[in-house]
Amino acid sequence: MMEWVRRSLAPSTWNSYNKVWCDWALLEQEMGVLDNSDDRLGLLAWQLSKDFDSNVSVSVIERKLSALAFLFKFRGWTDITKNFAIKQAVKGFKRGRRATDVRRPITLNILEGIFGQLWGISHSPFERLLFRVAFSWAFFGAFRISELVSPNRAGAGGVLREDIKREGQSLSIRIREAKTDKSGKGLMVELHGVEGFDACPVRCFDDYCRVRNEQGGIFLIHQDGSALSKFQFVAVLRRSLEGLKLAAAEYGSHSFRIGAATEAARWGLDETVIRRIGRWESNRFRTRPCRAWLLGHSYIHWAAQRATFHQADGQLGFQQAQVQLRWVSRRGLKWEEIVPLVVQKAKEFGPPDIIVIHAGGND
Repeated sequence: MMEWVRRSLAPSTWNSYNKVWCDWALLEQEMGVLDNSDDRLGLLAWQLSKDFDSNVSVSVIERKLSALAFLFKFRGWTDITKNFAIKQAVKGFKRGRRATDVRRPITLNILEGIFGQLWGISHSPFERLLFRVAFSWAFFGAFRISELVSPNRAGAGGVLREDIKREGQSLSIRIREAKTDKSGKGLMVELHGVEGFDACPVRCFDDYCRVRNEQGGIFLIHQDGSALSKFQFVAVLRRSLEGLKLAAAEYGSHSFRIGAATEAARWGLDETVIRRIGRWESNRFRTRPCRAWLLGHSYIHWAAQRATFHQADGQLGFQQAQVQLRWVSRRGLKWEEIVPLVVQKAKEFGPPDIIVIHAGGND
C-alpha cells in the first residue's frame, strides 16, 4: 500500500515531505507529545512561532504545512494545519513579511547572450552543443530542472532518449515523472522550431544528435556517457551570466521557467495558454510587474507630486499589472549619493529591473 501512496506524489515532493515527517516525529519524541489533537496543535503552534522568529521563507512554511497535512490525513488524525488560529497566524506572517523574489527571468536576449558565452566556457564542441540544447529546452519547454536533467552524473532522472520524437519541425517530449502529474501517466511537452533563431530548440536538438552516440537512456549526456547533472547545469549557466556582466546569484535553473512565462505574457498569450506551456496548476506562473524607478533630485520630487494630480496617478499611463513605477528622490541629491541611495531603497523595496536617472542639476 505504501508504495502506491508514495507514487501518488512526485519523487522530489515525496523526499521533501519525508524530511518534514522525520523532523516532526523527532520533535514529538523530544517534547513528549501525547497522541491527541490538542498536543499536536500546541506543538505545531510552537514550531511555527520558531519559524516566524527565524524569518523562514513563506514557501518553506507552506511546504511544511502541506507535508504535515498529508501526514495527518493519512493517519486519520484531525488536520490541525486547517485550525483557524494556525491559518490566521500564517496569514499574518505573510502580510507582515516583505518577501522579495529576487529570482530574475532569463529572456530571449539573455538566452542568446548565454549561447555566445558558451564558446569560451565549453571544454569541447560536444560540450557546447550539450549545453545549447539543455538551455534551449529549459527555456522553450519551461522545464523544471528535475524534469530535464539528472540530479547527479550517475544518471537517475531527466529526459530519456526514447521519450523524444522528432516530427517535422517539432519535437514531442514525454516527461515520465512531473510535479503536477497526479495520475502518474506522464506529461507531453511540444517544442516547435523557431526559424532564423540560433537558440531554436529543434535546431539545437539536431546539432547535438549529430555528435551524440545512439545509446538509449538519459538523453543529456557528456561525451564519456555520464549524465549532465543539475550542479553542472547551474554552474555553467552562472559562468555564462557572469560573462555577460549580470548578477549571476540572482538567476537559477528556475529563471528559464520565469522567463518563458515573461516572454509569453509579452507576446500577449492568454493565461490559459501560459499555464499550459509551463504545466502550472495554479496562478503562480503569473509574472510580477517590471519594477521601474525614476530616480533623481528635486525635479523628480516635484514631478512625482504633479503626476499624482493626473489620471495616471503616478503610473504615467503604465498598467500596474505590467509596471510597478516608483519615484525615488532626494532633494539636493548629488552623484556620489546615488549608489548609497539605490542600495538603501533596494533593501526597502527590493531590487529594481530598470532605473531611469534624471541627470544634471545640483553638481
